[in-house]
Amino acid sequence: MLETITENHKKGIVVPLITPLSKSSNGKNGKNLEFGIDTNSFGNLIRYVESERVQGIFVNSTTGEFYDLSMEQKKKSIDIAKAKAKTLVFAGTTGKTLQETVELTKYAEKRGADVAVIMPFYFYPHNRGLPHVMKEITSQAKIPILLYNNPHLTKNDIKTSIFKRILVENKNVIGIKDSSGEWNRLMNYKEAAKHKKGSMVFQGDESLIFESIIYGCGAVPSIANISPQCCAQMWYSHIDGETARMGYYKDTLNWIKNSFRDTYFYKNNTAPIIKKVLKLKGIINNEDIFKTLSKEETKRVEEESHEIKSKLERLGK
Repeated sequence: MLETITENHKKGIVVPLITPLSKSSNGKNGKNLEFGIDTNSFGNLIRYVESERVQGIFVNSTTGEFYDLSMEQKKKSIDIAKAKAKTLVFAGTTGKTLQETVELTKYAEKRGADVAVIMPFYFYPHNRGLPHVMKEITSQAKIPILLYNNPHLTKNDIKTSIFKRILVENKNVIGIKDSSGEWNRLMNYKEAAKHKKGSMVFQGDESLIFESIIYGCGAVPSIANISPQCCAQMWYSHIDGETARMGYYKDTLNWIKNSFRDTYFYKNNTAPIIKKVLKLKGIINNEDIFKTLSKEETKRVEEESHEIKSKLERLGK
């Protein structure tokens, strides 16, 4: 699968897709809600972002509420992505245990995903044991693996020296996605990646997309769910050497993000607003999320999503 990953794929835009849900009720008075994966909406979303020539899609991501998905739902997301996508499929394979992570990583490999993305989350939240844990995973699955550093969620920051060791010691570990928001950490990862030819480093903090692309990293912005054109065009402007045009798309994205940048939903969970906007645009069927929102939260989502949709319409997006 490594042969499918070109230099552009290593440095372009990968969209961390939301997971479109469909809900049903059971039990007395239909009060017990169950969520399934909305296959049709998922397909619509994949076609929508791919129409802007992004380099890849990422299912079972943080934006996709992977921590609330069951093993079967994660597997179904991988299946849908492989069936619908024409671009690279990055599959989140983090489980609640090491055994679950191995199982899901092997499943992603079997189903033909291009890259497995693993966040040392539940199963080993400490730096000192990560090399051993990754050796255990890579001994059982040969799919290319991208580490995922998200200290805000895991409470564990993968040290550069640990990343370098894991990268060098495991043939199919090909890089890292960093969501720490620390520029120096990203640059240190990029320097460490030089020790293995063909390695990739992706930025997960949306505020640093422009700078990351300039310095040769890829980006995984959740806002690309609702504005794939701006994100993709920032990348294509870069490879065309059009820095001024890059700046235009950077400013446009910032203008869109200002509608929800300082809210709880942006800092901790982008799914509510992104799903609402996508529903308003007719791309997905509903905005259901796993979390139950309060009345105040629901009101804020409603207001901000309509504001974002209005901005996108003014841009013709």
